[in-house]
Amino acid sequence: MLNDLPDVPLPSPTAPGASTGEATAAGVASEADVKRLEDRVEQAKKTAAWRGRLFRAGVFSKVQVEQSELSVVRLTKDLENARRDVAKEFADSQGKHFAAGEIAREEMEKAAAALAAAEAAARDASERWDKAQMDAAETNLQRQRQLYAVGATTKNQLRRAEERVTAMKAGTP
Repeated sequence: MLNDLPDVPLPSPTAPGASTGEATAAGVASEADVKRLEDRVEQAKKTAAWRGRLFRAGVFSKVQVEQSELSVVRLTKDLENARRDVAKEFADSQGKHFAAGEIAREEMEKAAAALAAAEAAARDASERWDKAQMDAAETNLQRQRQLYAVGATTKNQLRRAEERVTAMKAGTP
């Protein structure tokens, strides 16, 4: 359902028009995009909880549950980035209105404060995403080592898992 294959890379959330659909043609999120992402985050949370229950019942694998949880973190990051884009657009608009003398300084400062809060939330969500990716890569490496020890995976798969962890530690995706 939500990216069920373990080694399939997730679409780049920073690319305009990415398959998640959160960006407009100009690459800037709108209020409608934010609403759509909020709905997707809520659905992903429900799916992750549902898969957690099915894992405890023995129906789903732990990997599938972890992928659902990773999807929630990714969508949350996308949502916070979209909120930041909307706040930036609003702050820019308020700045222009202030420069034209149409609004008071307090209105512009409120927009700037909202932008700062949105940027902080986006930064936190991005850090959580990076940590979740690193944790997932390390968990996958541990699994690959265990599977290799019993002969259930190939040396190539183990090497790819090691390379991914090494690349993430070095700062490259």
